[in-house]
Amino acid sequence: GMTTLGSPGPSWPSLDRFSLSENQIQHVLRRAEEADLLTPDPIDFGAPLITDVGTTSVTLNAAGLNVIHRAYALTITDAEAGLTSAQVRARRSLLGFLESLPQDGGDAGPYPPTALAVYVGEYSGDPQGQKPLVWPLGDDLATVGTPTSAGAGYRCALVIGRDLSTLVTSLAGATSRTPWVARAGDDTRYSVVVRPVLPGTPGCTER
Repeated sequence: GMTTLGSPGPSWPSLDRFSLSENQIQHVLRRAEEADLLTPDPIDFGAPLITDVGTTSVTLNAAGLNVIHRAYALTITDAEAGLTSAQVRARRSLLGFLESLPQDGGDAGPYPPTALAVYVGEYSGDPQGQKPLVWPLGDDLATVGTPTSAGAGYRCALVIGRDLSTLVTSLAGATSRTPWVARAGDDTRYSVVVRPVLPGTPGCTER
């Protein structure tokens, strides 16, 4: 969804949803086939010589196939970045497919997550003027969740049900740099990173 650019950024991403008509679905499938994405075989997108860039994941479920394609730093399509000509073609093909996807449809509106994966770790860095917020749930921030390899020293907890509504309310007053404390007046501060759990994606279980 739309997000106001600024620093620090929002505490969690804004997501929108809409449904596709049958004609739109068939258009997506045709474009996926033209881009050679409807294959169970892995596609080699290469790994550009660049760091700290996101990975694009595309999941397609059609014709009895459920395939997932992942490309690191997808917008990098320069052979000088350590990519072969075949990898550049594969990247441009995937980019073309994504650019052809419908941008609107029926039943449009904000996506209400049914679960949040919450990553908690020690706070470091500059809070950029952000005042600490008190963790609204009953868990102890020092021990909540299970260890994860997604980030050194971070633990992940899955938040659902009434706790989800409570946390979403608190997140409305937070940013990506907001320090969190277990109780009012505590000196120990924690970093909280929030990821909405989408259908078909894992919660705190990493693939």
